[in-house]
Amino acid sequence: MNKNDRKPSRSLFKRATDNLPPLALTERDLDILEIVEEYRLLNTPQIHALINGHPRSLSNRLSALFHHGYLDRPIHQLQLRIEEQSPLIYSLSKKGARVLSEKRLRHDLLARVSRRVAQGKSPYLAHSVMVSQFRACLSLACQERGDVAFTRWQIPERRLAQVVLAGYKVPVIPDAHFSLSRDGHSVYFFLEADRGTMSHPRFLRKLQAYWALRQTQLEGFPVKAFRVLTITTSAKRMGNLLDASRRADPNQTGSLMFYFTCEDTYSLEYPEVLLAPIWRSPGDDNVHSLLEGGNPASSK
Repeated sequence: MNKNDRKPSRSLFKRATDNLPPLALTERDLDILEIVEEYRLLNTPQIHALINGHPRSLSNRLSALFHHGYLDRPIHQLQLRIEEQSPLIYSLSKKGARVLSEKRLRHDLLARVSRRVAQGKSPYLAHSVMVSQFRACLSLACQERGDVAFTRWQIPERRLAQVVLAGYKVPVIPDAHFSLSRDGHSVYFFLEADRGTMSHPRFLRKLQAYWALRQTQLEGFPVKAFRVLTITTSAKRMGNLLDASRRADPNQTGSLMFYFTCEDTYSLEYPEVLLAPIWRSPGDDNVHSLLEGGNPASSK
């Protein structure tokens, strides 16, 4: 058997207990812990992209932080690694949260990390890493541009709102919401990460809920000016979702409020692509950029 064909071992997820060399935490280690906490879940290439350093040296350090208990490797990723040969995924452990609370004065951190423990045990790790990949690439793209600020990012812990569609209450729970700013102008977005498991009727209902949300004012969030971005797994899936989304607005003609792209369009190596015209909309036949002007709430 070729070594590359071997199934990943469960030992990757067991911390060493014998002959473990001492580890003195550095400021760079604390930076690693902090960025993993900020993103909730990150895989090794994402950490490499966000933290400067030689990949092999950084991988060795991540391994040391895991074995000393500062980082976790969620066990549910084992199936992902078998199916997709995906890189290791890390999350912040409670021990890591305690260290950050002490060293970086993050006194609210331990309670927040404790609430997220269930996410690391979730079978939906691939979805969470998909969201982290988008955020990492967008952050890197804004850094490269210099004239675009990534000014807000939030993954809601609960529904942001509830709207009524055809007599039924429908919650609005995006995978994330964020804003970009340039030249004093901010544009707000909701993000949906689609891995191809949601039925078209259910996806359409989500978009209809966003359309209805425009009529509601949420405290602290300018919901009357936002776009809904959907990242998905393939061009075929994107085409199907685009077709479904043309029925999301009341006139069922397609709205420029909704943007779509495939996750393989951008990468950690070429993150700037995210700010280029790669987004398709049911509202027209053009490709769009996230930096286009105009008020998305007034889009047709």
